Amino acid sequence: MPKIVLIGAGSYVFARDIITDVLKKPSLKDSSISLVDIDPERLDIMTAFTKRLVKQQGFKTRIDSTTNRKEALDGADYVITAIRAGGWKPVLENRQTALKYGLEACPTNWAPAVSSAPCARYPRFWISVTIWKSYAPMHG
Repeated sequence: MPKIVLIGAGSYVFARDIITDVLKKPSLKDSSISLVDIDPERLDIMTAFTKRLVKQQGFKTRIDSTTNRKEALDGADYVITAIRAGGWKPVLENRQTALKYGLEACPTNWAPAVSSAPCARYPRFWISVTIWKSYAPMHG
């Protein structure tokens, strides 16, 4: 049974999409999914959603959640990070800049990785990268 860890599981849209995509894959339906987020309230909402989805579909997927990344990463086979480094502030700044120049969207919004790159100065981003490297090294 593969163990999948989703860091940043409090993201209502992205986490929901990732979880449903994982559960569509026949080889992952009976996996263990650990949801991780720094916001316990958002994490509880996504945990309830995921457990309800698993139950409705009749899957044997094991769902757990925690705010402790180290705990969740222990024994992980797959790690997915879905964080928005810096929260919504950089997103709003991008949108305001775009509007200032008559654009509907900031060009960097085409990819979350690119739009989050300027936010790398936030410690949360660096902590996630460090933990991922130490707990889920590349298999080779």
